[in-house]
Amino acid sequence: MNLVNKLFLGLAAATLVSASAFAGTVTQTIGPASSDSYVSWTRQDLGDITLAQYTSSITGLNSSITLVDQGWGYQDYGNGVSVALYDQGVDLYNFQVAGASHNTTTQAFDITANPSILAGLNAALGTINWNGAPTVQIELYTTPFGYPGWELHTHNDTLSVTSVPEPASMALLGLGLLSLTMLRRRKN
Repeated sequence: MNLVNKLFLGLAAATLVSASAFAGTVTQTIGPASSDSYVSWTRQDLGDITLAQYTSSITGLNSSITLVDQGWGYQDYGNGVSVALYDQGVDLYNFQVAGASHNTTTQAFDITANPSILAGLNAALGTINWNGAPTVQIELYTTPFGYPGWELHTHNDTLSVTSVPEPASMALLGLGLLSLTMLRRRKN
């Protein structure tokens, strides 16, 4: 095998290894985090996940939140923890993953059990112009109710997001296959 063929084979193998590393899904996790709020409407960031360039879809999003509204005021499930998709700091889509009552509870959220939320999140993701190299993040946050007597306490807050970085991975895979085809033709 001459040097040119060895170089092509090396390039093809490296490209295929790179493509296979990116062709699957990417899972990112944050947490555990916690927050304590007393009579506040102030948004509190519990953690952010930055999505890979050209992410085409979210296939999974799971959270686990332990929370309580320990105040003496009324209670409302809306006093809780939410998730938002951001493009350059602009809120594109958000939804609640846990709501507080006066009893401490641990609540799990699985987006695959909520197909309309998953569809809405992916529709919002589809509006992003990746050519401008945006910073796209998924944020876990609280916006506690600011009424007198209301509180919000969260503990062991975790978020896991599984995404598909496309079409860049498909381009890498195509380049690898093209390199193998060229190598085979040169060999024949």
